[in-house]
Amino acid sequence: MSYSLTVELVTTDGHIDIDASAEAFRSAAIKRQAELETEQTEIAQAVSDLFDLHRKAIPMPVLGSLVAQRLNAQPENFKVLSDRALDYVRANAQGEVKDGVAERPDSTFVIGKGKNGGCYRRADKPAAPAKA
Repeated sequence: MSYSLTVELVTTDGHIDIDASAEAFRSAAIKRQAELETEQTEIAQAVSDLFDLHRKAIPMPVLGSLVAQRLNAQPENFKVLSDRALDYVRANAQGEVKDGVAERPDSTFVIGKGKNGGCYRRADKPAAPAKA
């Protein structure tokens, strides 16, 4: 993922002031980093609140939409927030499963595909019934 950041160059007497321009960029980049970290915290909390409410598997597209709604998304930023919520869940999910072994077996979320698929919080998974 990449981000763009627009910063105006600082000029002195019609010449670009490299040091002041670099400092302006640094300040803007630090501010944007703080905004992204705050946004990630808010997304993580919204996902957690959603699973606290439902405690069952939720299809990924629905999860993204519900999180965006919980964050009071507007039409202009709904898709961005929905996608970032899905990115957050994927980054904290089990990863690829090969030969029945998950890439991250202690992940917060599990994403299933196909029938009875969707995403659920690992802690909410019901215990398997004991075999007799």
